[in-house]
Amino acid sequence: NAGTGADMEVVVLGSGACNPSPTRSASSLALRLLNSYWLFDVGEGTQVQLQRCFVAPGRIDRIFVTHAHGDHCFGLPGLLCLIARGRDRDAPPMDIYGPARLPEITRDYPR
Repeated sequence: NAGTGADMEVVVLGSGACNPSPTRSASSLALRLLNSYWLFDVGEGTQVQLQRCFVAPGRIDRIFVTHAHGDHCFGLPGLLCLIARGRDRDAPPMDIYGPARLPEITRDYPR
């Protein structure tokens, strides 16, 4: 296991809410359960923070967006690109959970 070797680990990727700074990114948290990673919120800059720590983007299985404010979901497009680059083609689909408005908000993201 990466990190401490425990069966479960929590990594705060960002805690700057709507006021990120050079030392605190927008909201994002990674949870590792055995060999699976779950992300909670994906504020802008989450992909950069992932590249600075031991969380393997290609092993992210689930993303949870708690609500539709930008500081919790604007990092999703870049993050999905990063995950796709490191994910096996035969990996099962990734699950994304969020508010009913999430598809509407992300619909116009660049593809």
